[in-house]
Amino acid sequence: MLDLQEVGEFFSELINTKELNLQELPVVGFEFLQMYFTSQNLEQYKLMKVAPPAKKATSSNTWQTNYYGGTIKEEKEPEPLDDDATVTIKVDPTELTKIDMIWDIAL
Repeated sequence: MLDLQEVGEFFSELINTKELNLQELPVVGFEFLQMYFTSQNLEQYKLMKVAPPAKKATSSNTWQTNYYGGTIKEEKEPEPLDDDATVTIKVDPTELTKIDMIWDIAL
């Protein structure tokens, strides 16, 4: 089992020295870096977890005609419209830990 802090520092250093080709980094690599960035800032109280807003449902009921000419209402499970962030920033964004890593990835 790998320690998030140690592996995060390793990848952060590879990004800083341009030894890691970010164009070839798989999605799981970006997800790991996101977890690392978030955990670093949560530990320092620069980010705060918040409850996600209630999911909105879309109306997906349909009516079908059966073999004998009657109608049947078919109900489907509501689907969420979108996923919102579950953290909020408590400091100026330039003060976030590892923000330079995020800019390297973005650029």
